Amino acid sequence: MKRLGSLVCDGSDGIKRQVKAWNALEPGIRLPASLPDGGFIGQQTPLIDAVELLDMHIRLEPDPRAVDPSVTALAKEEEIR
Repeated sequence: MKRLGSLVCDGSDGIKRQVKAWNALEPGIRLPASLPDGGFIGQQTPLIDAVELLDMHIRLEPDPRAVDPSVTALAKEEEIR
């Protein structure tokens, strides 16, 4: 979520690329249906406000896969066992 907030500076193309990359790891990730593809309505986006509100009310911790990519491999090994 925090990464999404920082992507706003890259514009809608940056957001589209990141959502596509996230979908490679976790299929089904998408922006809310009320937002057009890319998360912007004209020159504005509510994504920064939404991320800040979530972070204020629910402490957002980094995804362990972002900190240590081996976490994903370990989790898959556990599933196989």
